[in-house]
Amino acid sequence: MIAFLRNEPGAAIVSDHIQRFPFQIFAHSLNLCEVYYDFWRSSGEEVAQSAINDLLVLGIVERSDMSPLFWREMGRLKAVHRRVSLADCAALVLAG
Repeated sequence: MIAFLRNEPGAAIVSDHIQRFPFQIFAHSLNLCEVYYDFWRSSGEEVAQSAINDLLVLGIVERSDMSPLFWREMGRLKAVHRRVSLADCAALVLAG
């Protein structure tokens, strides 16, 4: 999803799948979190939220086994504390 949003190598493959297949496309919350923290880290919160909105507008459906507030907080922690693993960010959110 990051390659697609940044128009990097592989973007055309993702675009083709989105346009060609008539069924719903799901993204797990952890994948959306990865997009969120990657864009937050490089461009800030507003761009990160815009990237997520772009995916949702395309019809990508979040498979949420965790609440959005939970994974966004994980993403924020990962963006701010780059060396902390995503799993550790989950533990920090749960501990908070």
